[in-house]
Amino acid sequence: MRSRWSSGSFLRLASGRPPLFYRCVREAVGFIRSMPLVLQIFFVFYAGPQFRIRPSPWASGMIAIGLHYAAYLSEVYRGVLVSIIFLALSLPTAAGLRRLESWLRVGLGLMR
Repeated sequence: MRSRWSSGSFLRLASGRPPLFYRCVREAVGFIRSMPLVLQIFFVFYAGPQFRIRPSPWASGMIAIGLHYAAYLSEVYRGVLVSIIFLALSLPTAAGLRRLESWLRVGLGLMR
């Protein structure tokens, strides 16, 4: 569970500001989310040797499942950031906290 939280939050935070990087991450997340999980597992297992990566069947399944759920969790975090964070972060700013401190104490606490 912790690794999926970390990878999903990384994908969400990586889809931040630089426009080219943002677009690449958004397209990758959209592509992973639109592909069925079974197809992803087959792709990792059978296309891996072409890139000189030879995972075992169990490892290829775990890699595909991890990427699949990381993409879904990045969308969940995006929804949280769009709907709740704006209102929740205006309160600590009004109380006098700096922006980074507001994100660390309030924003990351809401994403748990």
